[in-house]
Amino acid sequence: MAVHDHTAPARPSYPTDDAFTAGSAADRPTSGPAHSMRLSTLDDIALAHHALAQLWLEDERFRVARERHIHAEPMAWPLTPMFKEGVSVAIRCLELYALQLAGKQKANA
Repeated sequence: MAVHDHTAPARPSYPTDDAFTAGSAADRPTSGPAHSMRLSTLDDIALAHHALAQLWLEDERFRVARERHIHAEPMAWPLTPMFKEGVSVAIRCLELYALQLAGKQKANA
């Protein structure tokens, strides 16, 4: 029988920072060695999915704040509707690809 560990710190289901400020996606990328990302593992797909989802969410937060006339700092580049749709499609494609890889791993096990 599993033993539950209730000593782990709780993580709130809501962001603890100001939702209407520019987030990490607005920061300039740091210079460093180029990393060739191959989407061949579930971890790589999860990382790409998270990055795209965060970019989309930050853009959506700014748009909602602007519609509600709340003073909000814009991101370094607000997404155009075409790019936002592209990010949405990329997220859906990555989700499907991850399901395919998970199915292949189960079949090979």
